[in-house]
Amino acid sequence: MSLSSKRPSSKIKEALLKDVQEKDDPIKRFNIKTKKSFHHDVKMQATKEGRTISEITIELWTEYLARMKDKNS
Repeated sequence: MSLSSKRPSSKIKEALLKDVQEKDDPIKRFNIKTKKSFHHDVKMQATKEGRTISEITIELWTEYLARMKDKNS
């Protein structure tokens, strides 16, 4: 199985943008440095789930921030 570097479909992109974008909250790129092997593993898992790395990353950060908010309350 080869990895795809294609952009997400318009349907996926629309759903992702709807989830993270509000009227006054523009989209911002979020980059990290990581080992090539780690990126490969993440991309493979995302592909198995039929999701994008962005979708998974947003989900993970959303859950993490909610936990930290609860912990600090």
